[in-house]
Parts: sequence; C-alpha cells; structure tokens
Amino acid sequence: MSGYLLDEPMESALVQAAEVLEKLPFTCMVGGSSGLLLQGVELEVRPRDIDLYVDMRHADQVHSQLKPYATDEPQFSETAMYSSRLSHYKLNGMVLELVGGFCVKSGGSSYEIRIEGGLDAYGTVQSVGTRSLMVMPLAHEFVFNILRNRPDRYIPIAKAMNEAPAFHHGALTWIVEHNHFNEQHIAAMKELVHAVYNSEGVSHAQSRLFT
Repeated sequence: MSGYLLDEPMESALVQAAEVLEKLPFTCMVGGSSGLLLQGVELEVRPRDIDLYVDMRHADQVHSQLKPYATDEPQFSETAMYSSRLSHYKLNGMVLELVGGFCVKSGGSSYEIRIEGGLDAYGTVQSVGTRSLMVMPLAHEFVFNILRNRPDRYIPIAKAMNEAPAFHHGALTWIVEHNHFNEQHIAAMKELVHAVYNSEGVSHAQSRLFT
C-alpha cells in the first residue's frame, strides 16, 4: 500500500508541535517519513513517529519548550554511522523524536546537518490544520537515504525531485558543496537525480553540482 494521507493522530500531533515551535526564535525542521508524507512522497509504510531536527546549540531550548510532553531526557547517541543528541516526546499518542546536531557517516562520506545558514533556506513551509511547519528539503532526505542504503526511500524521493528539478537543485548543491561524499555516492546521486543535475531551469554558471 502506498500514498498514505496525513491521518488524524499525526495531524493533531503536528499541530500540537507547531503550537510549541512557533514560539521559538530559530528554525526547527520536520524530517523523516512524516516530512516526506507532508511533501507528497509516496510511502509504503505509515510513519510511526515524527522526526524534528534542530541545530545542536538550540536543542536545550527546544527540549525546554517540549518538556511537558517528554518521555526521557536528552542523551548524546553515537554509532559507527550516526551521531546526534536525542530526546523523545508523546504528542496525541504519537512519538516525536528531537534530533540535535545530526551527522551521518558511510563509506568515507560524511554529511552533517546544518539548519541555520544552510538547510533553512531550502525547506518548505507546509500547512497542517491551522498551523504551519518547516519541512526538510527533499534533497536532504535523498542524500541521507543514499548514505544509509535505503532504496525504498531514495527511489521515490528521487522520482519526486526529478519532477521539479530546478526547485531541488539549490538544496542539493548546498549539501554537496558543504559536505564530503565518496565517488560511489556521487555517482549514485548523479544517476538517480539526473533531471536535477541537468536542470533546464538552472544556468550552466549556477550549476555547480558534483564538480
């Protein structure tokens, strides 16, 4: 089954999160499967939680605002592939995971999320009920899932990006320029998002992808 719509529990949880986040003077961004759903990417499995990304320096302030809903305390987590500071909250029966300072490493590639002065320029504002939320650009989701070898995710994301190549070109360019990727990951990106790479809506001078 694909093409899940935003159901009532998730919509209510996102509205509740938006009510808290709109009070903050900096940007937090919804990502993961819930972010994909908000941007119309087809999913085979209903999102089980909400991923909320924030720069590490703001993580304490976000936790303070969400503390009435907290189920644990923030804790730094590091594996061979991932590092971030994680904490969890329950909103209308849905789990929200707050991810601070996220970094993923795979096969010599390294991608570190930077929201302020980076991805916030390329996120999209999505309406949820009477509220709105900033959502991670699809280019972020694409790169992240390339690095963790999730074709079930990066293939439908690439399809969506290729349908509006000029729109996604800037975000992908920023990510590639400000992080490090091995030759295999670059080759996979070029093949999968060929329309973004060769976008007719972007001049040759503007296009710096994979150079």
